[in-house]
Amino acid sequence: MEKMQEILSKDEGGTPVFNTYAVEIGGGLWDAIYNYMWEHYLDEEFCLIYAIDGIFEDGDQKFAILRNRKDLTYYRLNFSLTEDGGFQPVEELQQVSPDYKPAEKPQFALEEVEAYEAEFKKSKENKEEEPEKKDDDSSQKEEEPEKKDDEKPASEEDEDEEKKKKSKYNLEEVEEYQQLVKDYAAIESKVAELNSIIETLTAEKDSLTAENKTLAEFKMQIERDKKNELIASFFMLSDE
Repeated sequence: MEKMQEILSKDEGGTPVFNTYAVEIGGGLWDAIYNYMWEHYLDEEFCLIYAIDGIFEDGDQKFAILRNRKDLTYYRLNFSLTEDGGFQPVEELQQVSPDYKPAEKPQFALEEVEAYEAEFKKSKENKEEEPEKKDDDSSQKEEEPEKKDDEKPASEEDEDEEKKKKSKYNLEEVEEYQQLVKDYAAIESKVAELNSIIETLTAEKDSLTAENKTLAEFKMQIERDKKNELIASFFMLSDE
């Protein structure tokens, strides 16, 4: 059906229908495209010039449609995706024909994209601040006085700290451990319930066995009485 729509659309001179390429926000391909845009398409205010409108494929050619945030024009970023080379973009953008219309239902939710962009920008700012912190740490290390002979080497101190951390490790803070404890408690409860059912069935079995024994003895006694009555009916007869 998609192929027929594509052929009909091309024959009518309309916008070609492309197959959507499955990409998740924050996935490997999304990150690669977004990093490439961040490195090449930033404005003076350190904001991205383009936004990702969708990621598609036309035959073997994969590409992303980028929307200019200011004039709302659309551009096409062709790229290849291989196991060896990974994401390989074509540096030059191709402007999409003016009659191009985006899909009625966007491929990526606007709220998720904005959340990703905010987190991405925050991480970039943190990385830029890290070198300054490292320089401060190095200057503090240079100002530290020389250690005395009786002080432990750095490696031994690290080992001691690791041992302390391990000793302070609290299993109650581990979600997986807590889940296992709950599962184990549920299993124990189930086992106790099954044991109770087994005990009840065993008691019922013993009761039925005892009742069956009593009925068997009662039956034997009746048969014995009948036999004695039959014998007694012939007791007054002579030998002849």
